[in-house]
Formats: sequence, C-alpha cells, structure tokens
Amino acid sequence: PTISGFAFGSNPVEDTLYLFFEKPERRKIAVLDINHKTRLEETSNDRNITLDMSFLPSGIYILNITEEGKMYIEKIVKY
Repeated sequence: PTISGFAFGSNPVEDTLYLFFEKPERRKIAVLDINHKTRLEETSNDRNITLDMSFLPSGIYILNITEEGKMYIEKIVKY
C-alpha cells in the first residue's frame, strides 16, 4: 500500500522541501543519501511539513515516508 492524499515540492529543491498531507497522521519522514545513509529524520503528525535541506550538499537523495505500515519513496534532487 502507498500513501494517498500527499504532495510535495519543489523538486529539484534548493534549501527547503515542503510536504503536504490530506490528513494529520503520525508519520516518519527520512531523507537518505544515495548510499542509504540517513541525513535527515523527523516524526510528525502535521499536515504541512517543512524540511530544511540547506545543510546538505548538492546531489540526489531519497525521500522516505512511512505512515501506518504504508511507505512512499521518491527521488529528490538538491542543487
């Protein structure tokens, strides 16, 4: 199963990644580098989440969101 009612932007991202969810649910959000090392991790119940990615170097990352046994994975480009 995948997460529904979800959007994010912008991709590619400069400094901030915005996540928008239809319903408030407890979810774990992680940003991993291409070697699958966790670079940013957050747990939130919020519908709108802002991730500060300004400290990360330019490159390709993996956005991983887990919510009630469902998972969403997306490639993120940071410039």
